[in-house]
Amino acid sequence: MNPLGPALGTSEKTGEISSRQQELERMSKDALVQLLLQSEGEWSGRTLPFHQPAVSRSFSLDVPWEADEFLTLPAHGAGEGSRAAQAAWRIILVSFDLSHPVVGVEVCGEVVIGRASGDTRPDLDLAAFSAGAYGVSRRHALLRPDDEALWLVDLESTNGTFANGATVKPSQPYALEDHDIISLGRLQFQARVQQKAR
Repeated sequence: MNPLGPALGTSEKTGEISSRQQELERMSKDALVQLLLQSEGEWSGRTLPFHQPAVSRSFSLDVPWEADEFLTLPAHGAGEGSRAAQAAWRIILVSFDLSHPVVGVEVCGEVVIGRASGDTRPDLDLAAFSAGAYGVSRRHALLRPDDEALWLVDLESTNGTFANGATVKPSQPYALEDHDIISLGRLQFQARVQQKAR
């Protein structure tokens, strides 16, 4: 006996698979990444009570998201006219949660991303994004700029760092690309690269 229910006939199976395939083909890249991350969490057996966005922001490559301002980070050593400031990468981070603001960051050196707690003060503090509820560590990830790439590095976070659904390991930095989906725990952003290092 089949524990998953009665067996489908061949034509019924084909119809069900075809219907599911058409449904997946209609989904956007971002929705597919979201589905993959959700499935990965279910398969791995993670049951942490992560916060889910009340209203999800849908993405389109044609939507010109803008940041109200750009934070120059790290705050120390990135003075006007310095070599680091001249070679800065400019990115905006658009959260999947519609209640979150769009964040602009000018990356002038190594930028620690995380959430402030106790004596821990990351360069980019995501506490305003309910970072704790999303499973973001105090020192979760790092943005490391150089002339060739803006690298995303996991800092041995508890709930992991992901780029387009793939795990970013501490020993394997990921070269961030325009429109990549990055996840810190379950806090997801689309990264828009506004300016590469000059």
